[in-house]
Amino acid sequence: MHVQPVHVSVLLCALTSTAYALPQTDPSAPVGTSDPATATSSTMSTLPTGSEPAGGGGGESTGGGAKPSGLAVALGFGSRLAFVAPDDSGPTGVPGGLFGQIMVGYRLNRLLVGLGFSIGHIGSSATYVAGAKKSTVSRGDTGFLFSPTVQFDILRSRDGRVELFGGLQLGVGTTVTRRSNDPEVPDAYLPDPDARNFQLSYQVGPGLRWWARSQFALSLSAGFSGDHIFEAVNSPSGRRSEQYDFVGMYGTIGALGVF
Repeated sequence: MHVQPVHVSVLLCALTSTAYALPQTDPSAPVGTSDPATATSSTMSTLPTGSEPAGGGGGESTGGGAKPSGLAVALGFGSRLAFVAPDDSGPTGVPGGLFGQIMVGYRLNRLLVGLGFSIGHIGSSATYVAGAKKSTVSRGDTGFLFSPTVQFDILRSRDGRVELFGGLQLGVGTTVTRRSNDPEVPDAYLPDPDARNFQLSYQVGPGLRWWARSQFALSLSAGFSGDHIFEAVNSPSGRRSEQYDFVGMYGTIGALGVF
């Protein structure tokens, strides 16, 4: 059969177009590998998305905000009437001095309830010399104060790291007085009076608290404070009842830990 030349050229063009339409593969690639475009899209699909951490989960959060509840321990120092002690001529103290404080309690969301404790001591000694004789009189006053404390968060920043709170602290305590003489003086010549005393104190005011970590915060508070001393003395010269009042302002800088 005689084939026309035009038919041969058409057949060659058809075969050539079919060959170019087939997918081109790399001769060096191993048999069974997928198409490079498909492999690229599969690899990209395994990358972590923006909502998932690339390093995996399970780590402790380092963001802002406070731990909602737990054992609370507060330490701080401030300025107010640091110590008061009844005396024969009235109470003694250090107005405007610095004092330390410690409180242990529990924090539950916005409420913190605790019990504070403080102790103070004032000592004095006097020596009298008359010729070859010498006498030393010493006195020490030690005061104990227990202070139930309540704090409530009034306002809180959007990120939870800054809080405005109101605080109320009531303190009750007493002062123990001890005297000594060298050389000793018989009780008949220098009887100790039968004295009892009671101290009532309070602090009320606002404060600011900044959470550096979820379990650690720094605080600053200020407000009004008062100390009231009630004393009853029964001496050979008669009975005496006295009351002393100190009212002013206080300021406190402290730290709070929640565990």
